[in-house]
Amino acid sequence: MKLKILLLSLKSGGVGLNLACASKGFMMDPYWTAQLQDQAIDRLHRVGQLRTVKVIQFIMEDSVEEKILKVQERKKQLGDAISIDDEERRKRKTEELQLLFGK
Repeated sequence: MKLKILLLSLKSGGVGLNLACASKGFMMDPYWTAQLQDQAIDRLHRVGQLRTVKVIQFIMEDSVEEKILKVQERKKQLGDAISIDDEERRKRKTEELQLLFGK
């Protein structure tokens, strides 16, 4: 069996590279923004791929990686709160317009 390995950083893996036949991804360095990580993971599995893709993330205890994961979680919570607030504002605005125009 011939084994093919491609090593790349999250930064380069998250932009423009599609791996249509990858079966495993090993994340060795979490990034400050979870969306960048998610984008890199999404590039491991593309439309038409038949294999299941397994992603393994390595995090050391009491390390910078743990702190980065906490930052990612705080950013996600903040983003979720902003999204909910935006959605409520849009809903109120729609109701105001409906009252104003009688629809």
